[in-house]
Amino acid sequence: MLITWGPGEETLVEAALAEVPAELRDRVHRAPPTTIREFAALLDRCRVFVSGDTGPVHIAAARGVPVVGVYGGSDPKRNGPIGPGHVHILDNPDVECHPCWQVRCDNPPPRCLGTITPEVAFQEVQRLLRGSI
Repeated sequence: MLITWGPGEETLVEAALAEVPAELRDRVHRAPPTTIREFAALLDRCRVFVSGDTGPVHIAAARGVPVVGVYGGSDPKRNGPIGPGHVHILDNPDVECHPCWQVRCDNPPPRCLGTITPEVAFQEVQRLLRGSI
């Protein structure tokens, strides 16, 4: 697994890597800094791309990489990649503030992301890799 990141996200990557169980640390790596073109080339070697509602999701989809998109304040019907081979994870679209279209929640913790865990995303990755989607 490769954790990609953009400018200013270095501490987020380090925090994510610190949470990786010891028995998996040799299988999870931090991507090097990349330009957009280098990032797109890196995606060509990916079997699945997991991300929140960001530009890289659309770059991955455009490159033909299956996407597991995690959506909080946005609506995957509008913002998600279209077509087969993509999964949208949306925890609680029925909260009164959804969609709010904000990057940061005014009332943390965000109720629209409450039960989305790494395990939930991993299950969707496994389904994509098995061809169950």
